[in-house]
Amino acid sequence: MREPNTILTDDAYQAYLAEVARLAADDPASGTADGKRLLLIATLVEDYEKLRFPFNRLDADQSTGVPDESPR
Repeated sequence: MREPNTILTDDAYQAYLAEVARLAADDPASGTADGKRLLLIATLVEDYEKLRFPFNRLDADQSTGVPDESPR
């Protein structure tokens, strides 16, 4: 088991996703070694996903097709 590190490649991302799935299936208690590792790796995965798969938030009128009439 390697030490968690910044995710820089899709291969590393896939490996960490698999580890998150494995750890989450075991449902470790927070504060345990596995619980801390799950939290750390899930955070690394989330950070990578925000950089790798960005998306623009839509205004209310763009997402619903109805103009947003709330005061700005």
